[in-house]
Amino acid sequence: MDGETHRSEPDAWMANPIFADRARTLPSTYSAPRDEPKPKKRPIPPAVGKVIGELGLRYRPTNAQDLEAHAERLRLLAEDVADIPVNLLEVAAKRWVRENHFMPKASELVDLARGHVTEQTRGTDYGVQQLQAHCDRLNALNGGRDGWHVVGEPGSRTVAKRGETREARA
Repeated sequence: MDGETHRSEPDAWMANPIFADRARTLPSTYSAPRDEPKPKKRPIPPAVGKVIGELGLRYRPTNAQDLEAHAERLRLLAEDVADIPVNLLEVAAKRWVRENHFMPKASELVDLARGHVTEQTRGTDYGVQQLQAHCDRLNALNGGRDGWHVVGEPGSRTVAKRGETREARA
């Protein structure tokens, strides 16, 4: 046997261009710590900031040392209620100020805003009008073949096809 064909020296496999650089650099076991992207903060509309700022002025902390924590709490509150329409937020804040002696939580302001919307629409047929408008759109899309209409008792109304009852849909 020829010694050159069975050669196990490093030069034999390093002559291949694919493996040429492999013996020179070993793979690194060190990985540098990544810079984690900071979470994006939701933009706070200026009108929301004004409402929350007024709440902050009404419920100031007693110690001067707590002002920085109070400002951070107001910023978080503003971020949490930024998606509430400003007119509803103003109504909720005014109602909160009249009825409570302490700073509100975001969930409490949201509940007050929802309650105001409910009070505005209670006793009206606003929901039925919305359902009927939806039925009219469905009937316009299919040429009125299915005959969509509003069914159910007040408080639990829904939309059904002609000849279909609420129990049949369930």
